Amino acid sequence: AWKRIAVSHFAIWLGGSVWTTVLLLAPRFAHSVWTDLLSLPGYPLFIWGILSFPGIYRAGEYDLAGCIIGVVDRARIIDGSKIRPGDVILGLASTGLHTNGYSLARRILFEKMELKPSSTFDRFGGTIGEELLRVHKNYQPLLAKAPSGMIKGLAHITGGGMIDNAPRILPKNCDAVIETRSWRVPRIFQILQRNGKVDPVEMYQVFNMGIGMVAIVSERDAKRAMSTLRAKRIGRIERGTGKTRLL
Repeated sequence: AWKRIAVSHFAIWLGGSVWTTVLLLAPRFAHSVWTDLLSLPGYPLFIWGILSFPGIYRAGEYDLAGCIIGVVDRARIIDGSKIRPGDVILGLASTGLHTNGYSLARRILFEKMELKPSSTFDRFGGTIGEELLRVHKNYQPLLAKAPSGMIKGLAHITGGGMIDNAPRILPKNCDAVIETRSWRVPRIFQILQRNGKVDPVEMYQVFNMGIGMVAIVSERDAKRAMSTLRAKRIGRIERGTGKTRLL
């Protein structure tokens, strides 16, 4: 017998959902999916519905996506309003591409370079396919360790990269000045830029370039925050017009 499944999970703070679209999953394969999901700490799971798309997914294939919903007291919201010139920008490392830039990456790697998912590169420690499928890092466990009030602003570096995401939390009179040489850009991004002949500014607007989250703190809290968040100091806040400036 075959089964159709879809799943949802509530996050530890308020809730969230994960749903999957499938054709048909064999019981053994479905059990493997459940085992992986149940291993996530603090995320209880339950079945809430069925989504099936015959003709789109082949037998044994599935598409898993989701979101997390949170709640916070208004007085504790981190909205960037307390950011001031002189504050420090910290970068939390990403594990790879995370969820953005795959259209350009595929075009460079598979069309221009004529590689395959099974192709390998020196110092990668694996295949191109494995590199592209690195798990998106969950920053919540680290951020939860920061004392209330320490973090003035947070920006998840997703679509739009550092250039478009950092300004979302900036006051209109502040710029985020990013020192791009303050961390080592992972090799995958170096390969994409070199072989795709991608302009450096475009790279920082498409990819995370090794920084998946930025946190803004005061100068006096910087050292402690770097230790708590396992972050690097990658820039500063200066007077400006609400933009990202790359150095």
